[in-house]
Amino acid sequence: MKKPLILILCLLVFLAYACENKENQEPEFILNTDIPDGQLYSGFSFEKMKIITGPNSENIIPDFLVACLMNDLGEISGPFLSHPNLESRFVLLNSYDNLNSAKNNFDTLSTISNQPPTTFALDIKPFEIWQIKTSTDDVGLILIIEAKAEKIGSSAFAEIKFKARKIIP
Repeated sequence: MKKPLILILCLLVFLAYACENKENQEPEFILNTDIPDGQLYSGFSFEKMKIITGPNSENIIPDFLVACLMNDLGEISGPFLSHPNLESRFVLLNSYDNLNSAKNNFDTLSTISNQPPTTFALDIKPFEIWQIKTSTDDVGLILIIEAKAEKIGSSAFAEIKFKARKIIP
């Protein structure tokens, strides 16, 4: 009688823990410079909390796009972020040595920086937290998990993997 009861209790604790962890995790997104045929851009929308392409039927403009930073000689230095209308919306809040430190800060961050935003988020690197003014004048945060940029043939390619969430001011 004790064994089934202990087994059931262990199963309930495991399920409760698994469900709690799932609910507290923001999804991860991958945004890159590959644009689907027939589209002009691919970007991230905090309003929809997903990657969107455009033009789209809802006329939603993304809060940011990713592009590849390249010098005059064609050498690639990394990915960067911009708004489609080149508006100043980006503030680097902090950068960290590892994902755990960055994630702990990202998960608990609740204040908004009043540093002046920049037009571009340049030379994006892993473990950075960026504050982004959204199209609805809210504040979004992204945690960069991975960032890469490379030349593929004659084209430049950039990609970021990130977590995102909104802060309600």
